[in-house]
Amino acid sequence: FTGVGIDTFLHLRNLRKDHPSIRRQDLVKIALRWVKIVEFLHKSGIYLVDLNPQNVLIDPITKVVSVVDIDSAQIDKYPCEVGVEDYLSPRQIDAMQNGQLAMSRYKDELFSIAIMLFKILMGNKHPLECKQLSDDQPKNKQRHFVYVFKQYGDASIMPGGTFPVLWDRMNDESKQLFHDIFTDD
Repeated sequence: FTGVGIDTFLHLRNLRKDHPSIRRQDLVKIALRWVKIVEFLHKSGIYLVDLNPQNVLIDPITKVVSVVDIDSAQIDKYPCEVGVEDYLSPRQIDAMQNGQLAMSRYKDELFSIAIMLFKILMGNKHPLECKQLSDDQPKNKQRHFVYVFKQYGDASIMPGGTFPVLWDRMNDESKQLFHDIFTDD
């Protein structure tokens, strides 16, 4: 199969320029197809663990979605030792930093899926990225969900530019789901 990694489509400016036949609405449909593939694998006892945009290929013409690089998947009780940190759950990152191997759970995969969906909807902005609070603060201490929803979030450290506008345009149900996933311990 040949295709282009979904990461190619995440930058809205590049999307319009390099792939004018694919619109943001198409990306949402593509993402839903990808989620159905992941759901099928989960029902078969397979966790991909290494869920990241480079492992989701799209044919720009037919919009067929394929998942690649599943040779490192977790099957039953056999854990997977790989994963891109930006797409792992905090529990998985903590285990890696402590030299442990964490068995992936449905909740971990849901976290990774939510990151990719958020990036598709928000023009490639990572949901845990915020304005730097201070120069001496470690990067991993700056990563938390700051998007304002109801009484939650912190507008003062939300990313600037178009991201607050994109967030405001999102429906409340989606905001609630993202908030619940990214703030759940």
